[in-house]
Amino acid sequence: MTPVRDVVAVVVPVTGPRAAWGALVPPEVAGDDGVRLLDDRADPARSADLAAELARDTHVHAVVGHFSSLGARRALESYGRSGAVRVSLPLASAPDVTVHHQDRRVGVVAPMPSDREQVAAVRRHVAEQGGDAVAVVLSEHGALPRLWTEAGGRVVTPAEAAAGSEEHVVVLGELDATRAAWSTLSALVRAGRRVVLSDDAWVGAAELAHDAGGVGVDVVTTQPDPGAIVRAACEHARASLRAGCGASGFADSWSLPPARWVVTDAAGACG
Repeated sequence: MTPVRDVVAVVVPVTGPRAAWGALVPPEVAGDDGVRLLDDRADPARSADLAAELARDTHVHAVVGHFSSLGARRALESYGRSGAVRVSLPLASAPDVTVHHQDRRVGVVAPMPSDREQVAAVRRHVAEQGGDAVAVVLSEHGALPRLWTEAGGRVVTPAEAAAGSEEHVVVLGELDATRAAWSTLSALVRAGRRVVLSDDAWVGAAELAHDAGGVGVDVVTTQPDPGAIVRAACEHARASLRAGCGASGFADSWSLPPARWVVTDAAGACG
């Protein structure tokens, strides 16, 4: 008997340092009987283990999630071997994941622009504002530190950034690490420097955006914004389940316009 694929799995960081991204999953999706919500904690090893299980599960039609690019990369190996599970990676931005933008051969949708483009957007922003920039790496998760240096950027410690004179200080890290270092970073803002938070370094945290009245804090986000992309990915997978889409139909039915990185005033980004 042909197995009935009647489930959409949503694999997101419900807990852990990237849990703020997992909170973007709409409550009505998490509570749907046809949705299986799984916590990968943005841990690449756990993502790989869950992907291997889901790839073997004959009830799973599609998977949405793996918000860590490292986890998404490892998960794709299992889904690719399966050939039967459709995959949507709404927030994975590693260059070797985003090349799958709408891959109809294997049924993968990866709508985010790459982290290489994020670095380019920050460097353009700094050039347009005038002055120069250094980056501080608060946590080593992801490819941004390497891509920043490959693009010719300089990386310093938070103490070195505080002692320096560069107008812009770009923060590469995760939200928990940003919060832990915020007293040092906000002191830079009050001293007239401009702090730029990468997407992982702020995740829409209003208290960071509005510190010092929001003056001097810029953030990297996408248009459409990450929440809209996650909502669209969940609805797309559920619609694909109802329609019984194959690999090509899953990829071809993704309709959200390509996302792009933007750097904007933090207070305005949070509203």
